[in-house]
Amino acid sequence: MHPLIQEIVSDARELFAGAFRVIREKRVWFLLFALAAAAVGLTTFPHDVNVHHWLTDQRIESVRMFAQYVSKWGDYTTGTVIIVAGLWIAGAVFKRRTWRTAAVACLLAASFAGLVINPARALFGRPRPNTEVQDGFTGPNRSKKYHSFPSGHSGTSFATATSLAVAAPAVGVPALAGAALVGWSRMYVREHYLTDVLVGGSIGTFFGVAFGVAARRRRNFQGLEKSP
Repeated sequence: MHPLIQEIVSDARELFAGAFRVIREKRVWFLLFALAAAAVGLTTFPHDVNVHHWLTDQRIESVRMFAQYVSKWGDYTTGTVIIVAGLWIAGAVFKRRTWRTAAVACLLAASFAGLVINPARALFGRPRPNTEVQDGFTGPNRSKKYHSFPSGHSGTSFATATSLAVAAPAVGVPALAGAALVGWSRMYVREHYLTDVLVGGSIGTFFGVAFGVAARRRRNFQGLEKSP
């Protein structure tokens, strides 16, 4: 097996174990975060339709087109995977081992966020705003038209950005601004309500912090600097 492939496998294994060790060690803080996110969601949910109309009833076409463009970058394949690949390749070219580890952490964080969000939104069955169906939770539904809650784009965007912000702040802080922009875009293009974005982003942040801290610990304790 090629050394770089071995490195990816090793990083993935260590980061997986490290992230769940972080969650276990800081379980009180993670639980409080989850409860706070749930409380925010319960608070915003009754106002979702009003916020949706306020934001989208008078849409500007040029802004809508910009929002559609931004929205594409929030997807797992056209956002996370491209960022991860770019960061990992840059780490290989410039011999920065920490960048490559951070890239693997991003991929894992976004993947786990997706593993939680995708079954959840199929289970809840909330119609997207653009379906013009009465809002509510209809129960299990395989149609993407009923996959509004939580937002997958927001989840993967914030998972990617948060893990980067913790593991590689110089890159991660701008990425957080990009994730927030993705969340706005999903509302502006009428794919999600405010609560969908907030809850999806919270799930992404949950895993982003866990894998980001695991990446920092791996760097600090194993001295991951430049590789030959």
